[in-house]
Amino acid sequence: MLKDLTPGFTTEAQIRDQMGEPETARTYTNGSKRLEYPRGPAGTNTYFVDIDANGKFVAVTQVLTAENIAKVRPVITQDEVRRLLGKPTTIAEYPQGLYLARTERSCRRERISAYPTPIEGVVD
Repeated sequence: MLKDLTPGFTTEAQIRDQMGEPETARTYTNGSKRLEYPRGPAGTNTYFVDIDANGKFVAVTQVLTAENIAKVRPVITQDEVRRLLGKPTTIAEYPQGLYLARTERSCRRERISAYPTPIEGVVD
């Protein structure tokens, strides 16, 4: 996966040739992009690939980490959780909008849950 990438030289098209179409592609006001590649079904890896405004590779980051999961706090919205951890493994149909993601640490799986409150739209 993502072999022979060179920041500033590898193009977005080359990344899409290797990885396929991303689950989500976000374009920012400065013209840069973030491509989201969840792996699995219910995988333990989600990769964010950053592309600069000129369409060149900047960096790739595995976002399902204990450090990122620790950033999920009350007052963070469901969209902020999505931007931090990528596509959830599941969104259960509860009034709170349960958000689940998995990470792998020491060969065991962990599950996090984020519950946006019905009124304020933030994580409980």
